Amino acid sequence: MSVSDLLGLTALLVVLAAFTPLLSLIYRTVINEVLGKESESDSVSSKTSPEQLIYCVCTHCNAKNRVLKSMEGYWEDCEHCGKQFHVTELVIEKIWFCRIDNKKSGPFSTDQVKLLVQSGELQAADMIRRINQEEWRQVSTIKKLATDLKNQPIRPRTPAYKTALDSMGLTPHSAVVLGFGVISYTLLMFLSVSSSSKSISETVQVSLSLILFPLLFLACWNYLLHSKDRKLRVFLGILCLGWIAVPLAIMFIIYAVPGLIIGLMVARFMGLKK
Repeated sequence: MSVSDLLGLTALLVVLAAFTPLLSLIYRTVINEVLGKESESDSVSSKTSPEQLIYCVCTHCNAKNRVLKSMEGYWEDCEHCGKQFHVTELVIEKIWFCRIDNKKSGPFSTDQVKLLVQSGELQAADMIRRINQEEWRQVSTIKKLATDLKNQPIRPRTPAYKTALDSMGLTPHSAVVLGFGVISYTLLMFLSVSSSSKSISETVQVSLSLILFPLLFLACWNYLLHSKDRKLRVFLGILCLGWIAVPLAIMFIIYAVPGLIIGLMVARFMGLKK
C-alpha cells in the first residue's frame, strides 16, 4: 500500500467518524419523537382533568412536562430530551440568560438573577434577556431588578487580556504553550522551506502558505469548539477533518513540538495553572 493510499484511507475514516454524531443525532431525534408521542398519549390522556396534572421542569433541558399528580416523588422520562427527572410539584422556571464579562450564562430563575445582582456579579451595564426573547437588554432597564441594584458591591474589573483569552476559550497556561508552539512552527517551517527553495519570492510564497493555513485552521477549530450551533459544528467539523485536518495536524505537530515543550516549561516556571 502506497503512502497516498494510506492518507486517503485515513481521511475516509476521519470523515466517517465525523459523520457518526450526525447520524446518532438523527436517530435519537426520530426515536424520541415517536416514543415521546406514544408515552404522552398513554400517560396523559385527553380525559384527565386539569386537577390531576402538575407541571414539572426537567433538570436536564429545563423544559416543562405535564405529568399526573399521582407520579409525584417518582422518576419520569422528559417529553423533550428523553432523560429521567424527579417529579416534584415545585416548579422553578429558569427564564433568564445573562452576559457576564461578555460570556453567556444561564438559564437562571428570577431569584437566582436577583442573587447575582445583590452579590455584585451582575452589574447594571450587563446584558440580560428572557429565553423567549431575542433582544438583549441592560440589567438596569429591568424593573424587577431595580431595587436589587442599589448598594450592590462593585465587581472587580477583569483584565483585558483575560477577557480576550476567555472569548477564545484559552487559559493563560494554554495561551503561553500554544504561543511558543506557533513561534516554533513558524520559524522551523520557514527555515525548512528556505533551505530547499531557489529564490526568495518562492521561499516567501511557500512559507506564507504553509504558515498561515494551519493558523487559520486553528482559529476555525477554536470557533467550532465554542459555537452553540450544533448543525454548523457538525458540518464544518466534517469539512475541516476530512479535507485539511489530518495533513495540517501532522505538519503542525512535527514543527511545533519544540515550542510546545518550551512553552510548558515557561508556563510551569511562571506558575500558571491549566
